[in-house]
Parts: sequence; structure tokens; C-alpha cells
Amino acid sequence: MLELINISKYYKTENGVSLGINKVNLKLELGEFVVITGESGSGKSTLLNVLSALDTYEDGDLLIFGEETFHFTSDDWENYRAQYIGFIFQKYNVIESYTVYQNVVLALEVQGYQEDLRKERALELIEKVGLTHRKNQRASKLSGGEKQRLVIARSLAKDCPLIIADEPTGNLDSESSKGIIDLLHDISKDKLVIVSTHDYDEVSHYATRKIRMKDGTIVEDYYVSKPKTTTNKLVKEPIQTKFKDILRFSFRNLFSTPKRLLFTTLLLFLTVSVFSVTYAFLMSGQDVILGDLKNETSSMKMNIYDKQGDFIDINDINDTGLSRSSTIYFENDSYYSSYGTVITGDNHATPRNSIVMENSLSLNEKDIHIGRAPENSNEVILNTRIYDTLKKTNVGFNIALLPASANTFNPRPSHFKSYKVVGVTDLGSLNSIFFHDDIFQDEEFALLSALKKSIDINIQVTVRERSSQITSVKTITVDKAKVRFDSSLEKNSIMINSNILPDPTFVSWRAAKVDFGPRFDNSFSTESLSYDNLFFTTPNAYDDLVLSTSYLEPLLDAFFGDNYQPSGATVFVRDLKEARNFINNIDRSKYRILYANEQLSDDLLFSQVEYTIIAVFLLVLFGVLLFSALGVVLRNINLSRNNDFAIFRSVGASKKSLQTQFLIEQIIITLIAVTLSLVLLLVLNVTVYQLNIAMRYLSWYHYLILILFVTFLSIRNAINYNKKIFNLSVISTLEGKMEVYA
Repeated sequence: MLELINISKYYKTENGVSLGINKVNLKLELGEFVVITGESGSGKSTLLNVLSALDTYEDGDLLIFGEETFHFTSDDWENYRAQYIGFIFQKYNVIESYTVYQNVVLALEVQGYQEDLRKERALELIEKVGLTHRKNQRASKLSGGEKQRLVIARSLAKDCPLIIADEPTGNLDSESSKGIIDLLHDISKDKLVIVSTHDYDEVSHYATRKIRMKDGTIVEDYYVSKPKTTTNKLVKEPIQTKFKDILRFSFRNLFSTPKRLLFTTLLLFLTVSVFSVTYAFLMSGQDVILGDLKNETSSMKMNIYDKQGDFIDINDINDTGLSRSSTIYFENDSYYSSYGTVITGDNHATPRNSIVMENSLSLNEKDIHIGRAPENSNEVILNTRIYDTLKKTNVGFNIALLPASANTFNPRPSHFKSYKVVGVTDLGSLNSIFFHDDIFQDEEFALLSALKKSIDINIQVTVRERSSQITSVKTITVDKAKVRFDSSLEKNSIMINSNILPDPTFVSWRAAKVDFGPRFDNSFSTESLSYDNLFFTTPNAYDDLVLSTSYLEPLLDAFFGDNYQPSGATVFVRDLKEARNFINNIDRSKYRILYANEQLSDDLLFSQVEYTIIAVFLLVLFGVLLFSALGVVLRNINLSRNNDFAIFRSVGASKKSLQTQFLIEQIIITLIAVTLSLVLLLVLNVTVYQLNIAMRYLSWYHYLILILFVTFLSIRNAINYNKKIFNLSVISTLEGKMEVYA
């Protein structure tokens, strides 16, 4: 069966090269029971490792049924081990985490034994070696003798022509040793059995041939009795391991070591979770970093204008795919937004530079951490900063707000508007107050907000020269005029700040005329109406123009008539993420967008190149450190499995199938860990408000990229491990002679 021609094997050591075996010549036949003896270090184990292809040889040639092997590749040697070799190790080399049954059935699965007969055959062999009562016991719990019998059962399961036993009784008592030798003799009738031992007498009554070695060479070789040789090769064609068997191996390996599986999964799970949360908070940080010049939380509205000064097409805004909470309004978002605004609540006055009107529809239920959403136009939600300033412990109190059109230097009680505070939120800017949606549908609010937004007026008055009675009409233009309505004025009355007029002594009241500027497209003038009284205020008056409320209806008709087309709009969004989605879907070549009350330029909001570069750099740096640390731990875990994979190879599993198996294991662990991470993030997203805000910045494709990235790292780790472990011989791996792979 086997012929060795001048076979030599060398080992590299720290001191140079040592000799394993030297120019060994030997012929071995089926039916022989060969005993190899010799002192420790004589080369017995090396010779057996070469014969079984667990190790390579450097010189000479090994013939298998007359076929030369000097040209064999690693795949050829794998096929040889799978077809010919059953190896019984001195150190047992069973898979400790497998049961007795699993260790035996493994050999049947690897050689492609008929599926429906595997269990029956495995149990038959287990019974033959006397381990039926231990068949479901993990191998780690067996005694030395039981492990050795288990290895024999596994070797028998292969039904191969060559059984090699390296010191099979070296660690056993005399009774166990006799049982092992008897078993080996029973299977030697049509096979080649080679046993190495220190105690020849122990096996002498079964041996057909004795070989003694010394210093790596054969010094004695003779037949003890005539063997019953056979020419039957007893060789099966090599069978490729089926994918479903590889998959079965993968799951068995994982779940046979639950602690290792749990630790590895938990480690990967925590890494993915920490990385995901870090990424979410890093992206959500844009709201603070880019959303406001004062490092405050961003306002939730964006003002939109046509760059050419044309009217805004509402369809352009609707086509951007605004979410349910996003709304579009015109003008009325500035009704309370003015310098010098005063908030009063239960006799507590709080001056503020401005108030940012927000729409409560842009809030989700979770955003309101105290109270509830407004149910009518008389209820509001405060930003946390305003709420804390008022020093309240609960909602339900009233606040009074001063409209932008009121005289903020000397407000009257009638100027204030009272609202009930029903909720508190962290969203918006520190000046944000969230109103009911009805407020933003009110045309009068919109008109008063528009008048606050720097309306231009032209005032024509008849003046009389000081030196004569000659009168003339003079037009006075006031840019960004302050205009308000006063219910205390009589019907059709107008008050003009004398500070903007010529000397009032020489002004004729009777010919005054007021035109509103381009926002109204010069479509409204007091000339088209009748006015009964024209007054002049004192020079220190706050307003440029005060109108009787009788002008409200005509102005509303002029502003919101059938031909009304807005030149600006306000979009309310929940946060910067929604703002960015809106911006990415609108024609920015046509529209200019100012974000938040600070009126940030659209360039700062749109082009976030600097922030993105920094964020990505920090994220990559953190990811490299995080996953590098993970990789070190995983490498050490994988190294602890070297012995198991070497046993698989010794049983006859191919390198390709084992590489696929390990790859599948890593992917399974990754998918379990990622799934658990996603479940955790989903739960935290529902229960933890701040994480809910941050997680909005992770879209489905971010999760997909994360899954692919982690899977890629797992696959890379598997490939890296495969390259190292399978480039070494089986015996080198079993003896721990491998470098830690990088």
C-alpha cells in the first residue's frame, strides 16, 4: 500500500535545523499490524505524521499504491487523508465541546456517508467501543480511556484502509490499554494498522511486524508473524462535502460552545451598538453646530424667497415631499417676533429680545416631555429655556405676549394677548413658542406679521412754504416703516409720526395720502378710501404709522384677494434633518432659503462640507480604534479554535469546506449581533427621548451600510484566519506551532 523511498523530514528551530527522520525506506502492506518502537525523540511520531500526511516531508518520495506523491498539492494530501487515513492520537484530539455521538458522526458526515444511515452507524460504533452510556456526554467530561476509545470509534467510522495509532495507550492504565489494543487488532484483518509504542510487550502478541527507530532512522525491521495481506485497496472516491453539511457543522460549532458564542456575539453587539449611537449623535450634532449662530438649539422654521423677486409657486414646495409634521405658511410666523417683546406670567415679567413662533404640528408626542399638545388657538407649548426662566414647576399657567405691532416701549394692557401654557419641549431655539396650527391660518395674524416685516410707505402731504401761501404736494418715503393698528382711534383715522414729516406747522392735513410699498404691489392706498381724521404724533413716538382698525378689512382684501401671490413662505420642520431633506429636494437655483431666526445664509446650511469632513474623520478614527480592539479579541478567540479545525482536517475535511464553514460561522454571529443591535436601538428609540432625536439621522441606508461594513470585517477576519491556519500542516497546528495571525 505504502512505500517510502529515502524520506527525510527536518524541523526549523531557534538553534537551526533538527532532524526528524533521515532517508527512511519502507514498504507497508494491507493486512499488516505494524508496531514501531523506539525511545522518545527517535522519530516514531514524525514517521507516523508523514505517513498520514498530517505533516510534510522534504526529501525522497512516498508512493501510495505505486503512485508518486512528490508533486502532491495540499488538496491532494487532503484527499489522501480523507480516503486512506484514520489517526488515533496519543493526546486524544477529540473536539471537547462535542458530545461522543457528535464526534463519531462527524467522521461519517465528512466522508459523505448516507444520511439516513449515519445515526445508526454512529451508535453502532459507539456501542462497539463501549461508550453507549456516554453517547450524549461532552467529550470534555470523559476519562482518558473513554477519550481514546472515542477516537477509535471515530477512526472506524471512516472505514479507511490505514489506521495509525501514535502511543494509543501512553496515558492509560493496563486494563484500558488492553481494551484499546484488542480493538485495534479486531480492525486489522483487512487494513494496515500501524502502532507506535514504548512498550512492545504490550502489543507483541498481536504484531505481525516490528520496526525499531533511533535518531530518525530505522535500525531494525523484521516480521514477527506472516500477515494476511490483501490487494483490495478499500478506497472510495473522494466526496465533496455538501453545503448543507457545512451549514450543519457551522451551527453545531457555534451552539456546542454557548459561552463562546454568547461572548463573541455580545462583544460584536456592543461594538455595533456603540458605533451606531456614536454616529447618530455625531450627525444630530449638526443641529447645534450648524443650526444656530449662538450655539443654541436650532429653530424649526425656514423662510423661503424667490431669488429673482418673483412670486413663490406653492407646488414647488409641496413637491419636496414634506413629512406629515411639516407645514407651509405665509407671513404670520412673525406676529410675536420683535425686539423688546415681553412675556408675562402670573405677575412675572420676562423681557426677551425676540419670540420665534413655531408650529406645534412639527412636534411629535415624545418631543413634549411635560404636558401635551395645544388643542386650540389659545394654548401654547414653551421651549425649556423660557419655561425655566419663568421658574414654573408645572404647566397650566397663562402667559401674556406682546404682538410685534404694539408699542413695546409703552405697551397698554389691551396690547397683550393671553395664552395658556399646556406643554414644554426641548426642541426649537431658546426663544421658541409653539402655537396651535389655527394661529397660522389666521389672515389677520398674517397681515399684522407682514406689517411688522418692514413695510415701505409713501406719504404725500400738502405743504405750505414758510414765506408764502403757496402750497405744494410733497412725497415722503419711509423705508421699513413701523405700522400698527389701534382700536382706540376713531373710524378712518390715521396718525403719522411728525418726526418723519416736514415742520408740522406748515403741513396741510387735507391732502394727505398713504401708499403701502411693493409687498402690496402698490395696490392699496388711503386715497381709495376716505379718511376723516389725520393726526400727527409727537416726534418721540415709536410707530411711523398708526391706523384705525377700520382699515383692517380693506387691507386684508388687498393682501389676500383673488390675485394674491406670495413672494415668501415659511416652512416648519422638526429638525435640521428634515430641513436638509427639504433643501435637497427644492430648486435652490430658484429659491433662497434662510434658516432659523438667526437668518443664516443658505450656503452655511446647504454646504456642510467642513462639518461632514470632520464628522467622517472622527467617525472613521473612532471606528478604526473600536473595530481594531474588537479584532484583537476576536483573533484570540479564533486562535483557541485551532485544535478543533486541525481535528476536522485530520478526519478528512477539506480546506475549502472548512474555510467556508468558518466564514459561515462568522457571518451568522455577525447577523445575530447586528439584529440584536437593531432591536436594542429600536427599543431605545422608543424609550429614550434623546436617542430618539439622534436616531432620526440614521436612514435605512445607514443601517445597510453598517451591516455590510460589519459583515465585511467579519469576512475579512475569517479570510485572514483561514490563510494562516490552513497554510500550516495539521500536526503543526495541533502542537501549537503557528504564529498569531495579523
